[in-house]
Amino acid sequence: MKNLVNIGISNISPSEVEIVHSSIIGRKTSGRISDLLCAWAENKHGFNANQIGDLRMLIHTLLDAL
Repeated sequence: MKNLVNIGISNISPSEVEIVHSSIIGRKTSGRISDLLCAWAENKHGFNANQIGDLRMLIHTLLDAL
């Protein structure tokens, strides 16, 4: 079996250091950003309901990846 090399930051930090991961954008904020961008797309560019649904899923996926 092949040995995988871990190249993360945990390998270079001292053992007593604790690494904490947190999300920059929470679910509530993500929903608000999505609502704002979808409303803008509907008003400014005339998106229909199907396009708004697709845009909302795209925005959610992108923000969730952050």
